[in-house]
Amino acid sequence: MEDSINQLYVLTEQLENVEIKQFVNEIEQIGLLIIYLRKIDRNNFYLDQQLKYSQEFLLKEIQRLKQDLDINYKKINYANELRDIDQITIKTFTTKFQNLTQLLADIKQKEINTWHLVQVNIID
Repeated sequence: MEDSINQLYVLTEQLENVEIKQFVNEIEQIGLLIIYLRKIDRNNFYLDQQLKYSQEFLLKEIQRLKQDLDINYKKINYANELRDIDQITIKTFTTKFQNLTQLLADIKQKEINTWHLVQVNIID
């Protein structure tokens, strides 16, 4: 009987040791999971920060590009205005040149006519 009680005691102790070991293992796994979740949370924080900085950088870059684009549109509009002014200037110059050429041709013709009149008057 004493043998049976000792065996029962040993078995109970073994069962308690197994349950305690299993409980300790589960606690260790829970602790490892908590550490892992904290790392994930920390990584998410860093990723959120990186995303925030990236968004701010991209927003500033978009604003800079928009300003560059506005400046280029102003330059294009200015160039178009200069081209229009050049076209008007060329047209005006061409018209004035044609008028001057015609005026010189008229003067030349009058000079020739006058020279003929002078010659006719000298001959007569």
